[in-house]
Amino acid sequence: EQNIKFVVGKMLNSVREGHPLSDVLHEKWGFDKLYISLVRIGESSGNIAEVFAGIASNLKFKKALSSKVKQAISYPLLVFTFCTLAILFVFNVVIPRMAVLFDNQENLPWYTEAMLACADFVTTYQWVMLPLLVVLPFGLLHIKRRPELKSSLDSIAIRIPMLSGLIRMLERIRYCSAMFLTIKSGISVERAMQYSAKVIKNDVLRRQAEAAEIKVRQGNSLAASFKQTLIFDEIHTGLIEVGEKSGDLESIFNEITEREQFNFDALVTRFTALLEPALILLMAGVVGSVVVVMLMSIIAVQDIGF
Repeated sequence: EQNIKFVVGKMLNSVREGHPLSDVLHEKWGFDKLYISLVRIGESSGNIAEVFAGIASNLKFKKALSSKVKQAISYPLLVFTFCTLAILFVFNVVIPRMAVLFDNQENLPWYTEAMLACADFVTTYQWVMLPLLVVLPFGLLHIKRRPELKSSLDSIAIRIPMLSGLIRMLERIRYCSAMFLTIKSGISVERAMQYSAKVIKNDVLRRQAEAAEIKVRQGNSLAASFKQTLIFDEIHTGLIEVGEKSGDLESIFNEITEREQFNFDALVTRFTALLEPALILLMAGVVGSVVVVMLMSIIAVQDIGF
């Protein structure tokens, strides 16, 4: 809070000295270039209050979207972590204590030997596997900071069937919300496309959006340019074509944004609802299999003893 007051105070002093607010935002405070451009347009048109209202609405939308993305990642990760710990407990505590029953036993059943071998493998190599699982997310973050590696990773991600659909949906929401905000602020379609392409995080889709903007500048229609990208499907390009003919692209991009956000919320809800029982079933399957194999092994050892 103190840092915010300091930044606002510095900005206020600069504006009082006669500097335009857009130049103050651009100077050194790290504000989004899209928002700075919108503020500059609002200053020149005298409509800065409406511009700030649109920026506030867009920031609220982005925060809600970010929260949904984190929910889609964090909740399954928490359940997966719990299941992993439960399985490790079985292999590190339960099986070793029961394994003493099979010491000095010959001709053990194959399932008993397989269970003991799995437990031995886990207890031997878990101190190597667990650090790798912890380091892996940080390694992916490091890769995404290197442009050449990030581009390759984005190219692979966009080809994975289920992941590709999720990525395209997220980028479509970001792009359409930016298009709605910029067109509503009075920016031309070409400039709106130029600004909006910068909010796309996937390199492959961002390059396609930039290529579509070049085609529009060359005289192609907006819908025809988007048909050659992976960002929009036929339904969306059809809506955009209707918006072009009616001259109401603003409401079309807003409708696509709201529709895709609803679909994303439903997808996240369905994903978390299905993944939780799937992980629990996996844990129950592993633990139940160990219990069944243990009982069968004890019975087999008693038969051998007789």
